[in-house]
Amino acid sequence: MAMALFAIAGVSLARAITLISLTVSESIEDAAVREQLRAVLLEVSRSPNLIEDSRTTSPDDAGISYEIEVEPLTLSNFDDLTLKDLFEVRVTAFRSVAGRQRETIESANTWVYSKMF
Repeated sequence: MAMALFAIAGVSLARAITLISLTVSESIEDAAVREQLRAVLLEVSRSPNLIEDSRTTSPDDAGISYEIEVEPLTLSNFDDLTLKDLFEVRVTAFRSVAGRQRETIESANTWVYSKMF
């Protein structure tokens, strides 16, 4: 009876350790994707030659690509004057799965005044 109880406890402990390690590795991968997403967003938004554009990066080692969209942003101030040289920059991280389907992992966007940098 004691051996059976010990075996059950050992198997449960091994299963718990496995689940913990899977959770930690997924968390590390998510953090790496968010950091790369942030880096791409900063690189694009600080470009001195920001223009309307749409492009996709090549997949990295993990098979993750980044879709970058830069679109003009039309806003007006309290005096109803249109603000110029504003852009919305959107970056989406995705992974291609099962042929041509795309799995969106995460996305981020920001507004940029192109003459700031």
